[in-house]
Amino acid sequence: MFLVLSTLFGGGFAAAQTIGNDQSDLAKMHRLGELIGGNVRREAEHIEYQWPGIYFEARFNGSKLIFKIHDGYNRFRVLIDGREIGIIEQPLASQYEVMGLSAGEHVVRLEKLSESLNQVGRFYGFYVQNREQALSPIARSRRIEFIGDSYLVGYGNLSKSRQCPRTLYDNTDNTRAYGAIVARHYGADFQINAYSGIGMVRNYANNIAGMAMDHFYGRPVFAAEFRTAPDDFAPQVIFIALGTNDFSTPIGENEKWRNSEELSQDYVASHLRFLHLLRAANPNAMILLAANIDANSKHLAARAEVAAEFAKTDSNFHLVNLPKLQNTGCDWHPNLNDHLSMAQIVISRINELKPNW
Repeated sequence: MFLVLSTLFGGGFAAAQTIGNDQSDLAKMHRLGELIGGNVRREAEHIEYQWPGIYFEARFNGSKLIFKIHDGYNRFRVLIDGREIGIIEQPLASQYEVMGLSAGEHVVRLEKLSESLNQVGRFYGFYVQNREQALSPIARSRRIEFIGDSYLVGYGNLSKSRQCPRTLYDNTDNTRAYGAIVARHYGADFQINAYSGIGMVRNYANNIAGMAMDHFYGRPVFAAEFRTAPDDFAPQVIFIALGTNDFSTPIGENEKWRNSEELSQDYVASHLRFLHLLRAANPNAMILLAANIDANSKHLAARAEVAAEFAKTDSNFHLVNLPKLQNTGCDWHPNLNDHLSMAQIVISRINELKPNW
């Protein structure tokens, strides 16, 4: 286990804030109520998660906080009252104490930074010494759902080079990807349904054939046999950016599409079904369909067909044209400046359209 700590002073902090290992008996402590960001599976004693952009928040009144997490893969940022106090690197089945807190009211937030395509983590909660210290978490009135691929994950966005062997761990920070930036701008709770390589009907190079977004969407963890109710989160804005992986690699001999025309037809029909599913679950949400202006021409043509057909019966549906990117992150992915540029485009478009929130 590796623990990287940062310290902060002042602004309500009595001393340097640190995170350390803890051995407290949680049975003698009180678990706080959590505000949970993202689609997760709730069990009696823990919360299972796998999607990117997962976060946990709680409020309390006191000077001591314990949290427990079982996760051998991901990276997390810990914040107190909106300030980062540490990064947890590859946490194991461990408890942590936030030390150096001043007495008083605080908000704690634990943010998942990395991507975990094959790993499911467990969060066991935030704990304080007694029930009287617990305060109810405050849900935000604005909610945005993001649906997409590695761009929304933030794949390799921290990298200074297009070659980075440990891409998903060291060089990815979902909180600095454009979806999370947009959500912070609006003070919105958000959900990110995305993973690297996913497509609407065809993943990158047809990886895990037959299991694209329509297979994984709604599952709290990827192997779950059930889906959460589509309207559980009730977003006012739904942002979709899928298609890069569908069209980015040549169709192989053993794939079900004989040519790019058949792939485009399948993409259009499947995307329209997906949009109608989202609309049925979220009748008042603004739906935004995005693509980068320099995307594959077949992708852009298929998106235009989807948009033209869906807009015939839906007046709260709009296009977002994302900018051309430098793509100097890992494996030709957006860098931090690219993410800022995309976020600004999305923010400007949302401001122009004025969603009902």
